[in-house]
Amino acid sequence: MLFNRSLPALARPSSITTLEGSDLEYVDNYKYLGVWLDCKLSFQTHIKHLQSKIKSRIGFLFCNKASFTHAAKHTLVKLTILPILDFGVVIYKIASNTLLNKLDVVYHSAIRFVTKAPYTNHHCDLYALVGWPSLHICRQTHWLQSLLGKPRLISAHWSP
Repeated sequence: MLFNRSLPALARPSSITTLEGSDLEYVDNYKYLGVWLDCKLSFQTHIKHLQSKIKSRIGFLFCNKASFTHAAKHTLVKLTILPILDFGVVIYKIASNTLLNKLDVVYHSAIRFVTKAPYTNHHCDLYALVGWPSLHICRQTHWLQSLLGKPRLISAHWSP
């Protein structure tokens, strides 16, 4: 994969040969260490995968919501949804705001599952109901922690 964030696509070289003499395959998307990379580093594929994974989990939780207490709902979201949003955030935080906003939508759905808040509630009110910050704040926190070299023993923003 050749990375190129500029708008026009570069013409691909005829082939790249390894030391063993085999040609490398060109791909537009590649999953590396759990993060989907695309040739423009837009992270569109990665965010679509995150969205899909989270939506399926939230759907399962909503179908079974009568079985859970409020505390159980809170714990389930913290253990099944938030780690998905957390993993690789320092890498994909450079994605466009349009793409990152798609993750906000599923995050808000997860909070609504916990709180039973109607869809008319403002997102700031949702954060206050569960005591969690916005995803933007979470991304900034992780980025600063990675710059400062501070280890994260637990996720800093979803406090227990």
